[in-house]
Amino acid sequence: MDNESYSTEHDNASGIIISLVYISVTIFSIPANLLSLFEFGRKLKKKNELAVYYLNLAVADLLLSITLPCWVYIVLQNQSVKKSAALTFNCFLSFLNYYGSAAFLSCIAVDRYLVIVYPLRFHVLRRIKFAVHISFIIWTLQLLFTSVLLFSRETITDSNSSSFCTKVCSDNVRAFNFVRFFIGFFIPSLLIIFCGYGTYKGVMQNKATGKHEKSTVNKLLLGIIVNFLICFGPYHVVLLICSVENYESSQSLELALTIAGCLITLNCIADPLLYCFVHEKARKNFVNTILLCKKRYCFYTARLMALN
Repeated sequence: MDNESYSTEHDNASGIIISLVYISVTIFSIPANLLSLFEFGRKLKKKNELAVYYLNLAVADLLLSITLPCWVYIVLQNQSVKKSAALTFNCFLSFLNYYGSAAFLSCIAVDRYLVIVYPLRFHVLRRIKFAVHISFIIWTLQLLFTSVLLFSRETITDSNSSSFCTKVCSDNVRAFNFVRFFIGFFIPSLLIIFCGYGTYKGVMQNKATGKHEKSTVNKLLLGIIVNFLICFGPYHVVLLICSVENYESSQSLELALTIAGCLITLNCIADPLLYCFVHEKARKNFVNTILLCKKRYCFYTARLMALN
């Protein structure tokens, strides 16, 4: 078997695997995040500032989820797709999830840190109005950052690239990728780990905190840290390596970027599951909502069958 036929078979196999991952993520993430929006919308009525960050996190996850079917189409075409308005818009929504999720996960970690470690201070930072303002600033900076990222360089995406429009690396793009790594991953990861560790110490040292509440807070913080490092770490590490090495001449880097691209989409499922499994009340609300939808579906299906 010559190298060209082997490469074609390898690309076809990886394309099928990528498509299966994206389809699976789409099927589970869209309903889960829609349910999250419903749940956090209810909590907003109770003036819960944490719900503001979770609500925006769910929106960011939905933005990536709705792009995945388009990426599946691109993958299955098995051909290079040159820059177009539709593709650029798809890339735009994908990048919004990358750094929007990082920002809002950081906000959640900081909010829990302030509540546990400094319960009698920084009240203004824990108001719902402040959370709304911070969210607005994050989205504004996101739009500006993503616009610069996409429209300041040539962008080409091939069918088997999970890198989401990051395959071409000019000198300017390499410099910009360093900025993406430090601002979009390194700084948020330090912030999340620092706040997580500080909150853990505060919870363990607080004798007034019940065992169940300690368990809930610790599970949430551990979940945020693990979720962020696993989903976003590989992508940004490989992106940093690609900015130093010659990406197009390295098949190993291309494979690593493909795997990292699949991992980052799992964040769309991990975020709603994280909240659902940590909070008992949220689990009950999710289950009740699903049962209600199933009940209504069965009711309308039975009516349609009766009419026929």
